[in-house]
Parts: sequence; structure tokens; C-alpha cells
Amino acid sequence: MNATIDISTLSSSRTLPDINALIKQQLAPQTIAIDRQGVYPAEFMTSLGNAQGYQHHLPSLNQHGPDFSQAINVMQAVSRECMSTGFCVWCQDALGWYIEHADEASVRDHWLPRVGSGQQLGGTGLSNAMKHFASIEPLKIKVKRVDGGYVANGTLPWVSNLSEGHVFAAIFQCDEQQKNIMAIVECGQNGFQLRQCAEFTALEGSGTYACHFTDSFIPDANVISHDVRSLIPRIRAGFVLLQMGMGLGVVQGCIDIMRQMHDTHHHVNRFLDDQPDALEEALQDARKATYFLANE
Repeated sequence: MNATIDISTLSSSRTLPDINALIKQQLAPQTIAIDRQGVYPAEFMTSLGNAQGYQHHLPSLNQHGPDFSQAINVMQAVSRECMSTGFCVWCQDALGWYIEHADEASVRDHWLPRVGSGQQLGGTGLSNAMKHFASIEPLKIKVKRVDGGYVANGTLPWVSNLSEGHVFAAIFQCDEQQKNIMAIVECGQNGFQLRQCAEFTALEGSGTYACHFTDSFIPDANVISHDVRSLIPRIRAGFVLLQMGMGLGVVQGCIDIMRQMHDTHHHVNRFLDDQPDALEEALQDARKATYFLANE
């Protein structure tokens, strides 16, 4: 796909050329391998962090406050080239968003600069938790309070943007205290194991694994919240809104392909109910609505 996207609304004069160049130079040559061979784009993900691609929505890393439009636009540019990688960007952004709202400043101060810069890559394991809060399924990981932290047992079947040396955030059920906690899990910690999931369709390169806990210790220094009842309302809107970057980008990429095919396939494509101009107009409406919400 054509990776060049208009992200001129972003304020950093240095960051924008870097991001567009990274997509063209590092990501575009890998897109087919990512989709078909399951290659995880680790180098690009790290480079995007070096170009400040994960910081825009994080108040602690921006003196002028959060700018969700910037974060969404960066994700949009990546997803226009490769949706799977755009999903990984969302995972990284979501992880930073959770840490931004940590109960203890020490947890935020330790982890946020690393995650926001891409020095530490990681994902989000909240799929199970969000289904739990919607009364669809129980929390799959249980923890027991011990001196200095918690001991976790159970399995999370789908967590993305992971590899050895990565981290992720998840919500755990603490039975003894009848509450739920959110904590950062380090993939190299004792009692934890990544296991390959079943094959996906075009998402093999998203670094998605099953996560197994067997008496795995989580220190208090990695606990984002000891009681998530007050945390979830603070993170839910941003967690959901950030996902628009993926949708906006992949739709634009599909419109790009339709336009590229005009000369060779117009004789058949002209019968399609939805033509590029109409889709572009609807996409622009979606962008405007997204930016309106982002500015709030």
C-alpha cells in the first residue's frame, strides 16, 4: 500500500518526516512477510518509539498535555501500510495509557519513559477483563497477596505485541480481598511462559501468544492499580478511541488500492456499489468525528 499519509496536523516538525520515512524504509518492505510469514516488525516498532510515535497521548511525556489526534494519526499512517503493525502500535499506546494512570507515581515514573520511548515494547491483556466487566466471561488469572506483591496462576489465551523481553498489562482477580488489580507482567519473570497460539489470518505478525502463569510473582513495583474499580473509568474512553487509528488507516489503504486499480480494472469495478470518491467522503466524516472526540 501507499504509506504516505497527510499527518501535517501533528506539531513536531522533526517527528513527522521521521515517521513517514520509517514506514517507507523499514515497514513497507516487510508488509508481505508480516502478513504471510508471521514476521514480527521489532526493528520498526523500536524505531517508531525513537521517533516519538508512542508519546503523543501521554500527558506525563508532553508538557502541553495529551494530544490523541496525534496518536491516532501516527497509528493511521502505520495501518494504511500494514494493519497488523498498526494493531501492535495500538497495543503499545494502550499500555502507555494504562501506566499513565497508575495509582503510584513510582510505577509511572519507572515504566512510562521506557514504554513511551519504545525502549520497552509491550502489549495489553485486557480482552478478558473487558469481557468480564460486560458479564461475558470470568477473569482467567487469579492472584494471591503475598509479602511485596502477588502470586499469579492461570492462562490468558490471547495477548498481542509480545515477544521475549516484552511486557504487558493485565487485570487479575484477587479472591481474598474481593477486588481486581492491574499489573505489568514481564515476559521473562519466573513462573511465566509464552506459548504460540493457533494460526491467524494475516495477524501472525502481531506477536499474539497465550500467556501461562504458574505461581508467578508480580512485585508491587509493577502494580498499576491495587483496585481497578476507580481505574477503569479513567482509561476506558482513551483505550477505545485510540483504536480508530487502525480503522481509519486500513480503510484509506483499501481506497488507495481501488484507485491504483482504476486503469486496469475500471471496466468491472465501475459496477461496485461503493466507489472510491464516496468511500473517501465517508472516511473524512469519520476522521472529523474522531478528531472531535480526541480533542475532548
